[in-house]
Formats: sequence, structure tokens, C-alpha cells
Amino acid sequence: MHATPPAPPPAATAEGSDTMRRLSRLPALLVGLASLFVASPALALESSFHTYDGFAETVDAFHLVSMIFVDPRYETLVLIVAVVGLAFGAVLAMIRGTSMGLVAFGLQMLVGIGLFVGLVATTGTVHVYDRVRNAYQPVGDVPNLIVLVAGVTNMMERALAETIDDNTLDPHAKLEFGASGHAFDLFLNAVSPRGPMTDAFLDATIKDYVRQCYPVARVSPAYGVDDDQLFRTSPDLPASFAAMAGPSTFSTVFTASDKGGTTVSCNEAWEHIADRLSDPALFEDYSAHVCQRTGYDVAKADQLARCRSNLAEMGDMMLGTPLTAQAFLTDVLLGTSVGDVLFEDSPATDLPPPSGPIGLLVH
Repeated sequence: MHATPPAPPPAATAEGSDTMRRLSRLPALLVGLASLFVASPALALESSFHTYDGFAETVDAFHLVSMIFVDPRYETLVLIVAVVGLAFGAVLAMIRGTSMGLVAFGLQMLVGIGLFVGLVATTGTVHVYDRVRNAYQPVGDVPNLIVLVAGVTNMMERALAETIDDNTLDPHAKLEFGASGHAFDLFLNAVSPRGPMTDAFLDATIKDYVRQCYPVARVSPAYGVDDDQLFRTSPDLPASFAAMAGPSTFSTVFTASDKGGTTVSCNEAWEHIADRLSDPALFEDYSAHVCQRTGYDVAKADQLARCRSNLAEMGDMMLGTPLTAQAFLTDVLLGTSVGDVLFEDSPATDLPPPSGPIGLLVH
């Protein structure tokens, strides 16, 4: 009697084989997810961002973005939102009675996680340049997405700005010179000293020279200087001051070694003043102070050099006369000294304070 052969195993159904294929892909899917969660430094982007007199504000903005996205609480918030989103999607699918295959679901997760890791979790560097102040500072830990968007949009802006500048004939109208009113701020700070521009001794010497030498020179035709020339038409203030000098009038010269001052002729006084004004280092401290008030970082040599270069353009821009920075600041010093003398010697400044309640407020 022949033995009955064992029954063959049941043939696998199409549904079962499809499930097995999906399960076989699960390890690869999990490996892909794990690899995406690791942000590689090789994916970090870098871009340049050029500003026009907005350096500090731009650097601070990118620093703020960097601090927000590297904060661990931000990553926790993203994880919570992702979990809630997955749960909400599953509930919504159950309500609609629809289902999604494991591979399709995993693919969507891969795409979403990949975008997040590649564009947000991975950070790059923005190199900030200021074309006006000649300033530079890199800002790191900025998400790649912001690095990319900021770099592309700024490149478009820079292309337009450079096109305008290249076709502008007046160098003082270019964005690199006067963007955001920078040139006017620099000029205002230069002509608005808050105290002596050089040292107290030279300041006192110039003021006494104006007080003692000018009253005679302004009324005598022998000197060649008068109110109209000094206050309105003179293109060269040092020349007008030199015209006040004479052997028959006298003023006092003050120095660090002679704080009480020595009375000399106006000729000798002007020789002393002119010698001091020709010193190339005379306005170094004052120019650095002006640059600092205008927003330059004077501790950085490249920014200080750019500021002093722009100061040298102020005469041509504001006065229509090409002047070096030394000559421009000399005019500012002499003009300010005349104004101070007129104000200090004005009878209105010597009036007694009013009586009554107003007088008490003045006191």
C-alpha cells in the first residue's frame, strides 16, 4: 500500500506576500530615519550678507535667531508638535476610514524629517559685511534655511545696489558712502564737539587770540579781514585767522608747561597756533571720538581707517571744497572757537537771573 504524500503547504496569498515585503523593508526604513536625525556638519551652509550702515542691527538679528534655534527647549517643542501631528493624522485617517501603507507612511516621515534636519536642525554661518563701515563679523549656528534665504535675497539686493552705484557719477551719492544718512551723521558729529577738540591749552589760546586780535583787525583796512569775510565768504579759515595777526596787538599763549600763559604779540601767537595745527597727530583722538559716536568700532583698525577716509570727504561733500581730514577738522576747530567766543562774550550770557519763582528754578 502506497504511503500518502504529505499535503503541500498552502500557497501564499497576494495579501500575505505584500505584508512580508513591507515588513522586510522596515529595518532599512528605521536605519534611514535614524541617519536623518544626525545632522552632519558637512551639510552646513555658508552665505554672505552685505549691509549698508546696518551692521550692528543685522549681526544682533542673526545672533538672536541662532540663540533661539540652539535652545534645547525649541527642540523639545518641535518633538511635541511632531508627535501631536502624527497622532492627529492617525485619528483623522481612522475617522475617514482610510489607511496608508507602511512604506508610504514611512516615506512621508522621511521627507519631513529630512527637510527639518537638513534645513533647520543643521546650522550654518552667515558672514555679515558692512559696505559703509568696512566691518565684518561671522555669525554661526544659524539654521540652513535662514542662511539660504538670507543669502539669496541679499544677493539680489546687492546686485541692484551695485548696479545703481556703478551708474552714479557723484561718489558722495553712492550707497557705500552715505547709506542711511551715514554721511550726515558723521558730519554732524564732526562739527558738534562736546568739549575741547584738541587740548584745553590750545583751545584757550585760540579763543584768546580771537578776543584780543580780531577786534582791531576787523576795523582796520591794514589787516584784510572783516566780519563779512570771516563769517560768510572766506573759503579758507586759517588764512582769515592769519590775517588777524599783527605786531601791535597782543594775546596769551597757554601750554602744558606754562598753564598761566604768556602774553605775546598776535604774530607770535598765530605762529604758535599754526605750528600746532600742522601737527598730523593733533586730531587723532578727536577723530576717533567722532567715529565712535557715529557707530564705528574704533578698536578695529579697518573701521577706523574707513571712518577717517570718509571724514576726508566731508569738505568736498558739504563745503564744495576738497579738503584733507586735517584741513576739515582745522576749519571746524577755528569756526567753533569763533562761535564760542561770541557766545561767551555776549551780554545776554551775563544777565543776572530773573527774580521770583523763575529765578529759583534757574538757581
